[in-house]
Amino acid sequence: MSFVDDKLLLERLKNSDEKAFEMLFKEYRPRLYEYVCALSGRDYHWAPEIVHETFVKVWTKRATIKPELPFWPSIRKIARNLFIDMKRKQKLRRIFLQPLGIAEPEIQPKIILIPDPADETGKNIEREELLRKIIKIVDGDLSLKCRTIFILSRFWYWENAKIAESLEISKKTVENQLYHALKIIKKETEKR
Repeated sequence: MSFVDDKLLLERLKNSDEKAFEMLFKEYRPRLYEYVCALSGRDYHWAPEIVHETFVKVWTKRATIKPELPFWPSIRKIARNLFIDMKRKQKLRRIFLQPLGIAEPEIQPKIILIPDPADETGKNIEREELLRKIIKIVDGDLSLKCRTIFILSRFWYWENAKIAESLEISKKTVENQLYHALKIIKKETEKR
C-alpha cells in the first residue's frame, strides 16, 4: 500500500470508519507480527497479543491519528512500547513474586481449604469459589505493589511492620495499599 492510500485510510479511520480500520489491519498485521517476533527473539508466544493490543490502541486513539504521518512507523512504535511494557511487567513480577513462591501467570496461594465433613449445604464449594475469585482479582486488578503487599499480608500472614521493612516503604503505605486492595476486592466480588 502506498503512503497516499494509507493517508486516505487514516483520514477515514480518524472518522471511525471500520472498513478503513479493517483494511489497515489486513495490510499491516502480518508485517507487524514479524516485527514483534524479531523484536522478541522469535518468541512467538507474545506476538499475537502484542499485535492485537497495538491495533486496539490504534482504534481507541483513532481521533488523535495524524494522517499526514506514515502509518508503519506509528504502529511499530506502539508495538515496541507494548513489548517493552510487557517485558518490564514480566521482570517485576519475577522480582517480586518468585521469592514469594508465586507462579506466573496466576497466583498459587499458600492457603489450603480444609473441607468441613459436616458440611452438607455446599459452603465448602462456595468458599473455594470465593477464594478463586479473590485470587483472580488480586492477580488481574491490583497493581504489582498493591498485589505484593496484599499477598504478604493475607496469604503469608506477615505483619504490616515486617512488610514495610522488607519492601523499604512506610507502614502507612502498607496500610493504605491493603485498604485499597480490600476495597477493590470487595467491589469486584460483588460484581461477579
